[in-house]
Amino acid sequence: MERQSILVDDEIIEERKVITKVDKVEKQLIDDVPYGYVPIELKSRGKLSLPRIIHVKDYNVDDALKLSISQGDNDSFLKALLGILEKNTYEKIDVLSLHEKELEEILITLTNNFWAKSLDKVYPLEMDEFNTFNEEQQKVILEDEETKTVTIPISKLNLDYIKEEFHEPIKIESKDKKLSIEMRLSRVGDTLRAADYVTDYFYNEEKKYEDVKDAIAYNNTLKKGQEKKDILPSKMKEYREFSQSKAALFLKVIQSLCIVSYNGKKIESLEEALKCNIPQSIWGNYTKFVEDNCNFGLVNEIEVKSPYTNKSIVRRFHFQFLEFLPDFNSQNDEGSIISFSS
Repeated sequence: MERQSILVDDEIIEERKVITKVDKVEKQLIDDVPYGYVPIELKSRGKLSLPRIIHVKDYNVDDALKLSISQGDNDSFLKALLGILEKNTYEKIDVLSLHEKELEEILITLTNNFWAKSLDKVYPLEMDEFNTFNEEQQKVILEDEETKTVTIPISKLNLDYIKEEFHEPIKIESKDKKLSIEMRLSRVGDTLRAADYVTDYFYNEEKKYEDVKDAIAYNNTLKKGQEKKDILPSKMKEYREFSQSKAALFLKVIQSLCIVSYNGKKIESLEEALKCNIPQSIWGNYTKFVEDNCNFGLVNEIEVKSPYTNKSIVRRFHFQFLEFLPDFNSQNDEGSIISFSS
């Protein structure tokens, strides 16, 4: 699988122009782009909803303020972030049609070019490493309350290209040919639409659990030894079942939004899609196909130095969009030269 570093600088940009054989139209577009926009060659190759190459500029003060205000709520943060990216992208794009891997690539590229050259992540100590320590060392590790972190240089992050043969829609047929479905990959807009749908659907029922949610939120802020708010076991069980119902509906809506056609009929609305009768076994096979054939973007397996042994080891890291929130206290002196005027 083709792989490329996420680092963007003049040398790599020139290399990309050769590797990707930018045609005359794209080259003219690149030449016309104003100062301040970073070229990003998306690893989706232009096979989803965005062009292969887009140009995005840095956040301004108002952008950073909007993101900071909204970061307490994931949906509000995502909506604010998408609005800012729509404004800051040179090309006219539908930000709701971004795949989450495309959005991740854009954010981390902006971080690297304008804000920080590395990211700090909590180190995931796994059993294969833990079992190499003797009993006394294991006891020390378990009793240690300090969170171990590692610093990951952004230049060491790798991205995979989507397969050259990939295209949408993806066709699924039952073995007896009686069921035929066409699907597309999910987009970030699907997440927002599904969240709104679930909120509206459970609006009245959600009110019954406000006291439980408040108690859980309060208990999660307590330090060791502080007294927790009591929650009746029966009420907690009921709330867990309610939360599971919400999660199940959210997943169903996400899946339904990805249905392009059902038995030859184009799906025009979410209401139509929700009525499609698709066996769980087919969903399972489709998910496996996507995992095996449609992966692209940031590679989660990253080589780091273990904070326990100082030896190089490969660990799997997951990144959240919030981790790429601009920090005005950070410094990256490679984007400008500042001096007293002569």
